[in-house]
Amino acid sequence: MAAVMELTEDIVDRFSHFHDSEVLRIEAVREDVRFTIDIKLISYGLDYYHSLTNSTAKTVRITFFDVVALEISDFNHQNVIYDLSMTNDTMGKKIDIRTSFGFEGRIAAKKVELEVL
Repeated sequence: MAAVMELTEDIVDRFSHFHDSEVLRIEAVREDVRFTIDIKLISYGLDYYHSLTNSTAKTVRITFFDVVALEISDFNHQNVIYDLSMTNDTMGKKIDIRTSFGFEGRIAAKKVELEVL
């Protein structure tokens, strides 16, 4: 059974900012205005993640529900995350994914979940 939790600023901050993790898959769904990112975690982000979920999984899914703004670019064969940050504003939760190589983006949604895969 997958562990699903609301993604909060505290969780993002304690996850070593997802540094050096890699985006494996992205999906956009028009019917319910949803956007999903699968991320392969690297070792130094895993300890905090495991303490939250009691899982040894190394891949998580971030799902954005009721997306209100989406700007993405440069998906390729590696997609290394340099930094992932999150803020709350009037549109909901805003995630900023900066890259050292490949995928990057800015996504705003009313609800954001983190799921163990």
